[in-house]
Amino acid sequence: MVANWVQVRYHVWWPGAGNDPFYLYNTSLNQTRNSYYGNNFTPHMFTGGGDSGSGSTTWRANALNIIGEDTPITIEINGSIFGSDVDVSVLISSDLDLSSV
Repeated sequence: MVANWVQVRYHVWWPGAGNDPFYLYNTSLNQTRNSYYGNNFTPHMFTGGGDSGSGSTTWRANALNIIGEDTPITIEINGSIFGSDVDVSVLISSDLDLSSV
């Protein structure tokens, strides 16, 4: 079995926006995301549908606990960086009908 780990970053809302390009790109989306997740701090991680908090020790332990579990979802992230330009595509797919999950 091969385990692949991918880091996806985005700004939630806090710490304050300032000149953060992640925040300034789409402020209303970031504020909506913050309200949805109900946390007012970053970094923050959710692993396997559960809240893993904001500490790297907990992130590692929670991630190691799910290695080997089957999942119906495949996430493929491809991209490139050219200087200050970043081009990323994300494909999320499943062989199963997840409409009732």
